Amino acid sequence: MKQKEKRKSCPNCATNFSRRAFYYHKQKHHDGNVWTCGNRQAKIYPSNVPLQAASIEMESPSRKINDAADTEPICSSAEYPVTMTSSPRASGDVANDSTRKVTVEDFTSESDSTGTDSSNSSDTDSNSEDEQWEKDAIDPRDLFEVPEGSCSQQTRSGRFPVCEDRGDLREKCKALLIWVCHFLFLWQTNYLISDRALDKLLHFLSVLFKAISHQITALTEIAGVIPQSVYMIRRHLKFDRDSFIKYAVCPKCAKLYDFGELFYEVDGTSNPRKCSNSWIKSRGRQITCNSKLVKAVRFADGSKKYYPLKIYCYQSIIECLENMIKREGFLDDCQKWKGRNIPGESLADVYEGKLWKQFQAYHEQPLETGKYFFGFMINCDWFQPYVRRNVSVGVIYLTVLNLPRVMRFKQENTIVVGVIPPLDKEPASLNSFLEPVVKELNALWKGVQISTPCEVMTIQGALMCCSADLPANRKLCGFLSHSASLFCSKCLKKAPNVQTGETDKVGRPKMKNDYGGFERKTWPPRDNNSHRRCVAQVRRSASLAEREKIEKQLGVRYSCLLDLEYFDAVRYCAIDPMHNLFTGTAKKVFSHWVKKDILKRKALDEIDEKINHMLASSDLGRLPTKIASNYGNFTADEWKNWTLYFSMYALDGILPEVHLKCWQTFVLACRLICKPCISIAEVEKADFLFLKFCKEYETLHGSLAITPNMHLHTHLKECIIDFGPVPAFWCFAYERFNGLIADIPTNNSNIEVQFMRSVTRIPFVKNINHHLDFSKDFLDICNSVSLGHSTGTSAQIPEASAVGALFRTWRGPFVVQTFSDLTAVKPVGHGLIASFDSDDLNYLLQMYQSLYENTRLQRDHLQLTFNKYGVIHVGNEVFGSYFNKRSRNTSGIMAHWVDDDANIDCLAELRPGIVKYYIKHTIFLNSVPVPHVLAAVRWYVRDHAITDRYLAPITSWPKRSYLQGGASSFIPVQRIYGKFIAAHDKEGNVALSSLNRQLFL
Repeated sequence: MKQKEKRKSCPNCATNFSRRAFYYHKQKHHDGNVWTCGNRQAKIYPSNVPLQAASIEMESPSRKINDAADTEPICSSAEYPVTMTSSPRASGDVANDSTRKVTVEDFTSESDSTGTDSSNSSDTDSNSEDEQWEKDAIDPRDLFEVPEGSCSQQTRSGRFPVCEDRGDLREKCKALLIWVCHFLFLWQTNYLISDRALDKLLHFLSVLFKAISHQITALTEIAGVIPQSVYMIRRHLKFDRDSFIKYAVCPKCAKLYDFGELFYEVDGTSNPRKCSNSWIKSRGRQITCNSKLVKAVRFADGSKKYYPLKIYCYQSIIECLENMIKREGFLDDCQKWKGRNIPGESLADVYEGKLWKQFQAYHEQPLETGKYFFGFMINCDWFQPYVRRNVSVGVIYLTVLNLPRVMRFKQENTIVVGVIPPLDKEPASLNSFLEPVVKELNALWKGVQISTPCEVMTIQGALMCCSADLPANRKLCGFLSHSASLFCSKCLKKAPNVQTGETDKVGRPKMKNDYGGFERKTWPPRDNNSHRRCVAQVRRSASLAEREKIEKQLGVRYSCLLDLEYFDAVRYCAIDPMHNLFTGTAKKVFSHWVKKDILKRKALDEIDEKINHMLASSDLGRLPTKIASNYGNFTADEWKNWTLYFSMYALDGILPEVHLKCWQTFVLACRLICKPCISIAEVEKADFLFLKFCKEYETLHGSLAITPNMHLHTHLKECIIDFGPVPAFWCFAYERFNGLIADIPTNNSNIEVQFMRSVTRIPFVKNINHHLDFSKDFLDICNSVSLGHSTGTSAQIPEASAVGALFRTWRGPFVVQTFSDLTAVKPVGHGLIASFDSDDLNYLLQMYQSLYENTRLQRDHLQLTFNKYGVIHVGNEVFGSYFNKRSRNTSGIMAHWVDDDANIDCLAELRPGIVKYYIKHTIFLNSVPVPHVLAAVRWYVRDHAITDRYLAPITSWPKRSYLQGGASSFIPVQRIYGKFIAAHDKEGNVALSSLNRQLFL
């Protein structure tokens, strides 16, 4: 261990300094012959002298991670030396050669050295550091202890504290320090700022404040508050960035090893092991993997260290859940699903699904009676973090289903269980990575005790859904690939391998699986009991060759998720609608049209032009633009918008009618099941349309054109009945998370560790306690950059009961009680105060009389003035108007409100209109003021000659032809059915495509 540095004493004032602090003191107070510092008790310390503090015992940094812009030798990368430890859990370094005493000058005064380059002023130049610190954070009072007399005795108008109140000043400085660290941590996490960039900013701020403190002595302590590096921020906030478990991974067979298992000793010398995983291939011949697990790095001094080739980062589910539970309001949010009142036989979330209702916890306890039971959904996906390199990183996510839908898929509420490193090839099985998951889920199934500030509670949990793309879902649940003969995870339909009629380069006939045939009665269903029996038969196989043969015959593989006694692999394996419908069938069908010249290349430019002329709202998502050259790279969101809203108008007159009608069937089915709240009747209708589409497509293109995804369309009904509407279990959120993780800056070495470090910051930032001094000053600005915080629609999320009331007002007889309930309605801004003219007041009175038929209303009951708005929020949706120029694309609405004669009719057909503005108006009912929010609308005139010009769901309306004003020109916003996007066609009419509502219960 390095010896403690001797401190020097000033011969004049008898003050003890470190070597560097003494250098500054002498430079300031010694003119070559005479000391001028005087007595210690009376002299004020200059602001550029490092402040004396107690020494801090900590481990020295043994490795560093560089920023993406830096290049360092391999020994400075994020790889972990493993010669000194046997623990798989690494809260800091895996190997540390020595420890050293670090004084405050090491943290706060490095940038002051005139002989040191500024690039080395912080504790690291890298994107991430690997120092290990004490678990207890340093008390800022120790870090910034100042000798007596270091503060001016004078104050300016009471703005600076006097020396006698040093305790209060130190507490204020401590609070300021925490707020500075908190804000910078939030800023870095939310905006993906690299550690190197933040280090440079901290160094600049430190130099700036110290320069200012030369002139204003009272700012000396404030200048000392500024942290010197990212490492110090983490230390002050008590954030352990390596609070996850690391395993060494075999690059070939993906077996996991604790770091302590990587070496064996021979004659007192440690030697690295190779992978010992073995299996019997055939005829009793045993094969051992024997792949290298570590690599040696030799340093300039001749020493040698070993680093794992691949690292699997695993985050404890129980610990993450415990941290979530300690978050204020989390448990209350998880209990909101109980006592939900959903209208009719509707499915609004996973709680209305058959699985959630029938699921019984340990000891057959219903979920309704369980206080602390959590249901989970698991996802596994791979993404490529590099643009031009074929490298894939896998991530395993876990979602808490108890949370409301609007909160469930937020990043801070999603547990990143594991980050799978890039391997030589994508693993055929995920069992090695899932074993730690299964171990914790088994513990949660029976109950785990955790401590919270209020109580010690027993929590339980169970895995209830697996939702991922086809390859990942088959690996999670233990089914063969979708290219196998028994390709379906829901039934035992076989896909025979047949000749395609084409030959390869050698002249041999090409073979392909035939997935055609849609006679459901001939498909034997799978069930959990038979699946487990087949898996047991597979596990009893004596060799790898025998095992593969049995797997092919039975269509199953072993998954360690089957070690969960309650897990039903057939039922819990959900068909992800995002991959199944949009990146699957929609993309395949469009590519097939182009490949077979059903869509000519020139026609693609015309399609692109028609899309560009459609006026879409800003909250719709990514638009499918540049389709001629970019359709192969469309995201899932672009394929969704293309399918649901743009395709039927864009393909009209371009795609042959027989193909367009077949595609229309698919579009109508997708629009039905993508609704956030769907009835059982609509599920049955969508299932019928999917079956019809598959049969029509098979007739047009042959059975060899049928894909596994098309077969799985016919099983979506089962998933919706079990898990609720498709927004409850589709994978759009996980695709977004993949993009966010891929954008994290790294140094391209051991990226899985750097990804996990950045991911663990997100829930930590969300859980930071704000009960500090200066909360009124700093809380708002910290919230403005906080993850999940929004000043838009997501900040206006109402209670489910208020949203549920909206579903009952869109159509049918008026429910007057909901029109005065403004819980889910939020006008934007303060509004302009205006008054009605006589005609509008009469129209408004007639409208209220239509709503309140049993109440005698007169003009005296109406307030003569109102507030006028351009934008409102209804739930988490934005509705604009022509009154606000920036929101005119969202001013189109549809409603069951007015008939062809401009009369109010609660049973009228859907009619589009343009909102001129919104008003908040008060009416007096029985002398009680009742506020309403209304939309002033111009309704389109229906022309039956052109209304059916396009195939559904597109409708055509005369351009700038509106009904005359009347009582129907005012409508309560709760009655609005939805919005639409529009385009002006060549005939001079307006083509409209209605949008699904995005209200989640």
